Amino acid sequence: MAGPRSQTAKLQAPKGRPAGVSPATTTSVERFDLGSETFTVTGSLGADRAFFGLVRLPMTGKVIAVSGGQGSLSGLAPTDSLELYDPITGLWSASSVQLSSGRVHAAVSHQGHGKVLVTGGRSGSGTLATAETYYGK
Repeated sequence: MAGPRSQTAKLQAPKGRPAGVSPATTTSVERFDLGSETFTVTGSLGADRAFFGLVRLPMTGKVIAVSGGQGSLSGLAPTDSLELYDPITGLWSASSVQLSSGRVHAAVSHQGHGKVLVTGGRSGSGTLATAETYYGK
């Protein structure tokens, strides 16, 4: 790895492709290649994130970084933003879609046909008992 990591978000990529590893409270991202057992620095997130969700869209291979907190671990501000990673270009881009509320520690899962379900988590006012969907492309 290029540097120390803690509170990481991880995602297993399709077979034969590297597994993605993105750190918390920084914008840098590294990919791990299972074949060569090496880490490679790839495109940076547009905003620092901690305790966020990652989900891969099988139809496009793109990865979505969902919500999380920004700032220091002792004072995270929940974010409602999403970013898309293109494994072909190695670049992240901001999504024009925002969640209805920022969520730290939310559960994120792919529901098929590009639908991503985001449930629970914590906002600035406490634990959330809500869910919302995002349709990724």
